[in-house]
Order: sequence, then C-alpha cells, then structure tokens
Amino acid sequence: MQTHTKGLLLAISAYTIWGFFPLYFNLLVSVLPLEVVSQRVIWSLVCTLGIGLALGHAGRLKTALSNKHLTGWLLLSAILISINWLVYIWAVGQHRVIE
Repeated sequence: MQTHTKGLLLAISAYTIWGFFPLYFNLLVSVLPLEVVSQRVIWSLVCTLGIGLALGHAGRLKTALSNKHLTGWLLLSAILISINWLVYIWAVGQHRVIE
C-alpha cells in the first residue's frame, strides 16, 4: 500500500472514530466527567508505558524524564489536554457538543 493511500485511510479512520466519540461519551452521562478523564489518563499511561517498555524504549523515557525543562513542558501539556477533555466530556453530557 502506498504511503499516501495509507495516510488517507488512517485520517478517515481517525475522523470517523472522533465523530462517534460524542455517542460513546453520551452513554456515560451518569458518570462524573472528572472520573471519565481520570480513567482515560490512568489507562493511557499504563498502555503507553507498557508499549514503550515492550519496544525497548525505557532508556529514552528515563532520559526524557530526567530533563526537568522537558518534564515541565510535558506536565503542562498533559494538564492542558486533560482540561480540554474534561470540558469536552462535560459538554457532551450537557448536550452542548455543537457549541
């Protein structure tokens, strides 16, 4: 498969999944948005660390986390993405996706 075709298929897949996210998160309306985001963060961390360690990237992770400047930027980006997801999940629960 050509790179262009593969990229196009991956982009279409990603946008399709993102398009169905409101339907999925609407089913979780009885769960607090903070709990949903917390679960996402925890399980994403577990999966990402597992994949990284399985692929032998422990040294790269240690190097990245030993750099305080980089760790600060990573922490800031994680906080901002978490706030973004918290607002998004709250908006889905309040039926304000279009806004």
